Amino acid sequence: MSEKLFFDFHPYNLTILSKNEDMIVQLAHEQKIDSKQPFHQDELIDAIRPFTHKDSLPSFSWFSAEFTLIPNALFLPSELGNYYRLNFGELNPNVSLSYDAIYEGNLSLVYTIPKWLGDFKRSYFFSSKIIHHASCLIKNSLKSNYSDLISIIYEGTSFIMCVKKNNKLLICNSFEYQNEEDLIYFILSHHKQLELSENNTINFMSYIEELNSEKVLGIVTHFKELSGYSINFLNKSDYNTTLTCE
Repeated sequence: MSEKLFFDFHPYNLTILSKNEDMIVQLAHEQKIDSKQPFHQDELIDAIRPFTHKDSLPSFSWFSAEFTLIPNALFLPSELGNYYRLNFGELNPNVSLSYDAIYEGNLSLVYTIPKWLGDFKRSYFFSSKIIHHASCLIKNSLKSNYSDLISIIYEGTSFIMCVKKNNKLLICNSFEYQNEEDLIYFILSHHKQLELSENNTINFMSYIEELNSEKVLGIVTHFKELSGYSINFLNKSDYNTTLTCE
């Protein structure tokens, strides 16, 4: 197997990762993105130029907090605009709609990507596909050996939370927050609303920023409802290996 490339786009950051024949993931390049600057497309082109000679097409991933899940039994690709408006209102003219088919969960995830990203991919890597981080999280959660699992992608200002109970996906949604106390509050709230097991497992996955694991553990100790939870922390390197470059 030749080296595989992964272009991970965040609204403010591009990370290029490589996975070699031994399945080892390495950081190849990272830079900030400022789409308001007039030449940011040229900067992206300069960033990817050293990687255009590779034999295999890169995989594209995209992170945003704006997405919605639709059961495949009700899903039609021609209705993306209606799904979006139902949840978020009118579409911003600077974005376009996309979707991922999640066959493992019989679901489709509808989300927006900035038009500059769509134009960039079509111009230089037309055959590459884009997948949302929420889709990666759902697939990873469904194949996990844990029958009861809360998986969280921590970004810094928002997080995506996926909840599985008795090996069935209950929710996958995004939330904005300001601190670790907010994050634990959302977990506690869903623990009660969804009547989750007291012997649950949480996977905290640091994406853009590293999570303060000591502070999180300190907060959790104040809630008896979460005292039986098993908590795992995946740093950015582990996250890239587990999800981004899966």
